[in-house]
Amino acid sequence: DRFVAAWERMGKHDYSPTTRLWWTIYALVRSDLWIAFTLKSIEALLSFAAPICLQAILQWLADENVAPPWFCPSSVGPEWRGYYYVALMTLASLTRSLCMAHQFNFAFRMAVQLRSSIIIAVYQQSLRQALHGRGDMTTGKVVNLMASDANRLHWAIPFFHWFPSAFFQLLGAMYFLYAIIGGWPLFAAVTALVASLPLSYYSTKKQK
Repeated sequence: DRFVAAWERMGKHDYSPTTRLWWTIYALVRSDLWIAFTLKSIEALLSFAAPICLQAILQWLADENVAPPWFCPSSVGPEWRGYYYVALMTLASLTRSLCMAHQFNFAFRMAVQLRSSIIIAVYQQSLRQALHGRGDMTTGKVVNLMASDANRLHWAIPFFHWFPSAFFQLLGAMYFLYAIIGGWPLFAAVTALVASLPLSYYSTKKQK
């Protein structure tokens, strides 16, 4: 019902059929999409907590009186900083796992809702189709839309919100690598990564 209502609402605008469908999909999964994106962003941010805490632990083991990092309050004494770093790293890992679990819950819930809505909408439209149009839209095409194409959307939507967070994780990783190993080694690593993208795309396509 929500899908049909959104489809009728988008019909008031001068959209092409494809654009109208995408706006309808967005209206259907908007709340879950943004919640999943927020949880994924928090999870991506917390993925850097473990290496930061580990670096602080190594510095503390080398010199107990070393200046604490920005995330360690001055009230924590030098002899307790190691415990503080371990507790912080454990809390970050647990929070990251919870965010990832709930993010997948929201993502696959909206995927199932969308797949069910597409299947029902295509089936209802095929029942209302005029007789002169049934020669172009055969039973095989209708079944293919309901089974294959709807299933592709089912698997694409849960991972759609990963693209912005993946870009954020890439920038964060490059920043920390630059701080640790310097500019030229990082430039060489990024060049090798970019050069391997066509090969990765080709191998993924062959596997599929």
